[in-house]
Amino acid sequence: MHGLPRGVLFAVLPARSRIVFGALGTADNGTITLAAGSRSRNVVVNQRGRVRFP
Repeated sequence: MHGLPRGVLFAVLPARSRIVFGALGTADNGTITLAAGSRSRNVVVNQRGRVRFP
């Protein structure tokens, strides 16, 4: 497990505060927002385990 880089914070987490990936590549749907100062970026995970940065 790795931590976030210095200055980067979790701004918004899913309702359960986690996204779980299964052994077969599936995952919980969810969006996490990371923030560094005034900048933010979303990380979106779908139920098939695809991670994207829109």
